[in-house]
Amino acid sequence: MGRLKNTVLGNVTGKVGDIIFRVKGKESYVYSKPKQFRVSQKQEAREARSKFTPLSKFASIINSIPELKYFWSISEIKACSTYHKIAKKNYSAFLPNRTTVKNCITTGANGMWGSDPVIQSNIDKSGIIEYAC
Repeated sequence: MGRLKNTVLGNVTGKVGDIIFRVKGKESYVYSKPKQFRVSQKQEAREARSKFTPLSKFASIINSIPELKYFWSISEIKACSTYHKIAKKNYSAFLPNRTTVKNCITTGANGMWGSDPVIQSNIDKSGIIEYAC
């Protein structure tokens, strides 16, 4: 595994031929593409894969609504993006291939689950959300 410092191109990400570029935090890393890999066929692995597609769609839809995205962005959940906060919180509530009633559309007050920040907020005349803590 290589690491890029002070690159001319900035943070390079993605795949070029057999080389994979990733950024973690402020560091850039270079990997070689594996020659081959195995996809686990264990039941637990299959269930995890079957949750990912609906979870991704769910998180994308919530993340596309600016008001909901705002509340997720200010939540105290540790993740690298708003999309990942939504996915992290909701993964365990998914059943294979579908959502459940336990999935969270809003974050709760101050990232604490149980109360709804949408109810505790106001939208002023200019359309700006005022969050009442």
